[in-house]
Amino acid sequence: MLKLFLLAFGVLVLLNIIFLFLSLGLEVVNNMSIDALNVVKISYPKNAASERNKYDAAGVLELHFDANDKRLKDKCAFSQYLLSECDSVSALVISNRKPASINNAHATGNEWQFLCEKEHLFDTEYAKQWLELKGVEHIHCPLCKTGVDFLEQKDHIEEHDIDSMEQLKERRQEAVKENDEYLVYHIDQLILDKAATELWRGANAHRNDLNRDALQSTLDHWTVKRKMDEFRPKIVESTKKCIEKDNRKILECVCYRCNYKNSKDSDRNHEMLDFISHAARFGAFDCIQLLLKQAHTLDWAAEQRPTCLLNAVKYHPENVEMVNLILDKLQALKLAFVCDDVMEQVIKFDLVDIAKRIVNNRWHKISQKDETLAKQINLQMHSYFCSRNAAFNYNAFDDGEQLDLDAWEDDDDNAAETFDDDADDTWE
Repeated sequence: MLKLFLLAFGVLVLLNIIFLFLSLGLEVVNNMSIDALNVVKISYPKNAASERNKYDAAGVLELHFDANDKRLKDKCAFSQYLLSECDSVSALVISNRKPASINNAHATGNEWQFLCEKEHLFDTEYAKQWLELKGVEHIHCPLCKTGVDFLEQKDHIEEHDIDSMEQLKERRQEAVKENDEYLVYHIDQLILDKAATELWRGANAHRNDLNRDALQSTLDHWTVKRKMDEFRPKIVESTKKCIEKDNRKILECVCYRCNYKNSKDSDRNHEMLDFISHAARFGAFDCIQLLLKQAHTLDWAAEQRPTCLLNAVKYHPENVEMVNLILDKLQALKLAFVCDDVMEQVIKFDLVDIAKRIVNNRWHKISQKDETLAKQINLQMHSYFCSRNAAFNYNAFDDGEQLDLDAWEDDDDNAAETFDDDADDTWE
């Protein structure tokens, strides 16, 4: 009996060893099967020297399966569509070996491995957005949470980052059926965040309409329940995120349904001016174009020094079209703005045509400080100031008195703040 027992025990040990080797072999095969050319999107750490980097790179690996593959019967965690219905299926992968060149699009120097052991699959477009949203620093599997360390677990992770809009709508319907009002309002806020932070392009552009329709229902619900003021801080926060994405469609929905259209409320006025400045800061041309359609209905008293114009010149001097759009709208207001801070940035970026418009509108008087700065930079702005001074000196008065460039007989300083009555811009 002892011999039989020892023999059976030996067989079990041998089988375990064989199984262990087979598992290791499969893992090696899986890692070797990752073709770097199929990694369709790659993210690298913003600070490569940081000790907090978990991985040297993260990517989206596009995979191809036979039509009858059982894995295609699963659903994408984001879209909730069957993987068999997706145009492309991918998995999240990571690498702990730095490539020879970060500029190499396919980064064949990376040693890729699946992020999670279960190799969860997703719609490729959703996986790309997830990687772009999280970055290599915070990438993790949205299903099994592989990649989330202890410190990240302590941080607040927005639910809308994981759920698709379809999922949020389904969760909301269930909460309504259960008469769970608190949960309904919670999901409403997730829908607002989801709509504000997503901007779909290409074949998935129709999803923007889905987001807008869901957001309209949410905001209409808040209006009926008179919750708009209660959720106002959340609305402002999400609207700024929407502007950063330059999502005009969602911004228009928010402005129309959240009492920003032709509102005489001082708080709404302040928020609108803040939105305009925020759009200029992030170069959101479509959004600022929409917001400035209501410029003539706003009270600009607090914006004697127009922050939106300063932000446009300071952060996006290359976007002359946006700067000129702002100038056009401000000029139509017929107000006396002060642009000394703007002129400093104009000189630094050598924007001669913008400088001429500001000077011609009498929003700034050229100072010695301006001329000194332009001379130090010694580009076209310096030439402009020199030619301007020469022209005024040449056109001296007949009695020999030289024209004083600063002696402007300008009544605009005390002019009434009137708006352009002919403005025909309205919300589309």
